[in-house]
Amino acid sequence: MEYELSIDNSFVYRQKADGLIVSTPTGSTAYSLSGGGPILHPSVNAMTLLPMFPHSLSTSPMVIKDSSSLSIRIISKNKASVSIDSQERESVKKGDEIYVKKSDSFYSLIHPMDHNFYSACRTKLGWSIGITDE
Repeated sequence: MEYELSIDNSFVYRQKADGLIVSTPTGSTAYSLSGGGPILHPSVNAMTLLPMFPHSLSTSPMVIKDSSSLSIRIISKNKASVSIDSQERESVKKGDEIYVKKSDSFYSLIHPMDHNFYSACRTKLGWSIGITDE
């Protein structure tokens, strides 16, 4: 697909890619991570933008402030769709615009008292396996 990305009403780029992953520290992280995106600590107020298989060698993931407003305008004639946390899917066509912004409502995540973000990363991602203290 081909799309144009604007952040806070400022044109960023026109891109050909298989898609664009927009994620927060608590949402879509696995999809972004599997595509080469960063791991964000839950306390970081940011969003990541990760083009999926971009048709350019100079494209990199971006980290932007979570209060930014995004506009994604579909340029290509090819079939495209929007997927929200792999739950909702909506077809889009040439000329459609997708707007993304942080919601005014929020929720709190509850963890056990001894929860540690880095320990969870080590466990889930296999960090430090095979390393022993000597």
